Amino acid sequence: MGAKYGVTWKGRNYNPDNWELADHINRGVSAANAALYALTTAVVCSLGYLPQLGFIHTASTLPFVFDIADIYKPETTLPAAFETIALNPQADEEAVIARLKVHIEDRHLLKRMPTDIEKLLEGA
Repeated sequence: MGAKYGVTWKGRNYNPDNWELADHINRGVSAANAALYALTTAVVCSLGYLPQLGFIHTASTLPFVFDIADIYKPETTLPAAFETIALNPQADEEAVIARLKVHIEDRHLLKRMPTDIEKLLEGA
């Protein structure tokens, strides 16, 4: 993504206890991921699934949410963060979230998620 959008990417590196030390792209990715986790939690809970029962993620408070959210990051949170920082290297997290909203709406994520989750669980 860094090369695609012309954003310097030194890898996923941030300290949640010292947020200001993270570069803008890492803060943007973190903020976008947090927003996607909130949306995914709402969908998972509204469908009656337990957010605590994950398949891939297991050592966290919301492993199923993280499992499902990971499916959508390449088309939502990552492009939103990299596009935003490419346009303005000093962009804040609010700008990334605004761009994320566009990606979520353009991809009809709220409509797709329930169907995708049901399809995934059919084989489980």
